[in-house]
Amino acid sequence: MVICMKKIFSVKLARVLSVLVFAAAASAAIFYIGSQTKREDKAPPEETVTVMPEVPKNIFIGGDVSSELNADELLSQIKKDHGNSVLTVSNTAELSSDPVTFPGAGLLASDGYYTTNVPYTADSCIIAKMTPEFDIPYKFSVRNRTVYELEYKQLSDYSKFTAEYTETEQARPAIELYMGYMFIDNGESLDIYSKDGRRITSFSDENYIPAYTRDRDGNPLFYKMGTVESGRFDCEGVSRDDEDRIRIREPHKKDKTVIVKGKIDELGEGNPVTEEVKVFYRLSGSSFVAADYDDMTEGRGLYFDYPSYYGITDGRISMYAEKSNTYKKDIDGKITFEHDAYWNYKLYDNVISDRYFDRVYNFNEGLGCVLTEEYYQDGGLYFIKQNGARAFNTVKRYRNNMGWYVIENILPPISNGPESIGYFYYDHGLVRVRREIIDFSNYETNNTQKVYSSEEILIDTSGNVYPTPVGYDIKAYSDGMILLERDGLYGFMDYSGKWIAQPIYTDAEAFSEGLAVIGTADGRYGMIDTSGNIVVPFAYTHISSCSDGVIAVYSEESGWHILRKMTV
Repeated sequence: MVICMKKIFSVKLARVLSVLVFAAAASAAIFYIGSQTKREDKAPPEETVTVMPEVPKNIFIGGDVSSELNADELLSQIKKDHGNSVLTVSNTAELSSDPVTFPGAGLLASDGYYTTNVPYTADSCIIAKMTPEFDIPYKFSVRNRTVYELEYKQLSDYSKFTAEYTETEQARPAIELYMGYMFIDNGESLDIYSKDGRRITSFSDENYIPAYTRDRDGNPLFYKMGTVESGRFDCEGVSRDDEDRIRIREPHKKDKTVIVKGKIDELGEGNPVTEEVKVFYRLSGSSFVAADYDDMTEGRGLYFDYPSYYGITDGRISMYAEKSNTYKKDIDGKITFEHDAYWNYKLYDNVISDRYFDRVYNFNEGLGCVLTEEYYQDGGLYFIKQNGARAFNTVKRYRNNMGWYVIENILPPISNGPESIGYFYYDHGLVRVRREIIDFSNYETNNTQKVYSSEEILIDTSGNVYPTPVGYDIKAYSDGMILLERDGLYGFMDYSGKWIAQPIYTDAEAFSEGLAVIGTADGRYGMIDTSGNIVVPFAYTHISSCSDGVIAVYSEESGWHILRKMTV
């Protein structure tokens, strides 16, 4: 038996997974989609940045820089000083751990620079050191927390893979980033700061949990678990052999007749039906307020710290959904709801396809990703063109080299956290999918999905498999950069097939906003851009991914520092 799917979990992902367990349990529908508004790459910042007083020149490890040079001249000098690259590094011992000088964010702001979430390029962006007015923690962590680590497992030979979460204790970083917000933990309280260093409020992230999704306006969202009344039975059901038809009165909606699966007796008129749901909030000033957000129809497919432009349509075609509910009664008599929707796309208020789907995702690079439940009939996950036609065939039936009659298909991810970055949206002509092969004879005879092979692949806009190096597993794909792993070592290859960082690193995270964190066996971390340039040196024991233009770094020698990705 050949099984190619392996455990895909980085320890650093645990900080996101700690708030995603509820999402994983609800992933049967694979949520999300973005708003229809495109980003403004050069939009000015919403907040003003305080210009900090000058300090002595050449303070290292992120000190502010006072200079007689203007910002453009300083930028040129910084790029010359930071000119090292990982392109030709074959041994991590070659990587210097010497600190570098970062310019002060206040100095650059006074010359028109502002913090940006646009992808980093050496020609347009610079990393600057922020000097906030609040006290920055010195220790890496002041308390632990419970997180959930993810592993993909098979319950038996030839069975499907499932996502399993294991509870564990982990040191909580004293500074964490969430979609541009900074969470500062002083051991007594958890404070939220804006990316310009303005204190917003104190909160408990066990009460308001980061949702790792945004509303249509790009606001980062939080959630609580709550119980809501979803509808009322207006009269008793009309009994049938295996189903009842009953009339439901839903709040603010007309009465409708639905089918309730399972025999229902003595419901009683006006009997309420409740369910446990996520209730979403956003920050308004210093307060949490209810968010106008529907996770089923507005989510973007994955839960992670993504920039506001992720999952946004790049054309005029928008998503369209007709929501529906199925009401069920379990063996204990509890009435539950199954929420669903029928999906399509619209162009100028006209649907583009004759059929409706179980899920759709925004068009990107001319193609839209759709999901259907008929996995082994016409495709579980496939792509359509703007005229509604299927872009390419995704289902194949043939005899393999063992003589088995098999079905090969591409499917959505098993879980929907940061471990699945690269699904649903084309990026530089490639998209990540899961290729699964099942024993078709067994499926036809016993209706059992006997999995022969399951692996992560990349395909191009014609459906051709992109050739990644033999023996490597795909861990992420973003910004045109493929994160590959073999035997616990990580490296990056770009979409053209060129190694940007050789597979010699013991830790790595997906590219975000044009930057990626990589780590060495001796515990040093650095940050590179998509050309392999070292943007933040290997002088730190922790570096966060870039979050809406903000980066948090830590070293035992100098403590925490906050960096900002700036442009003009």
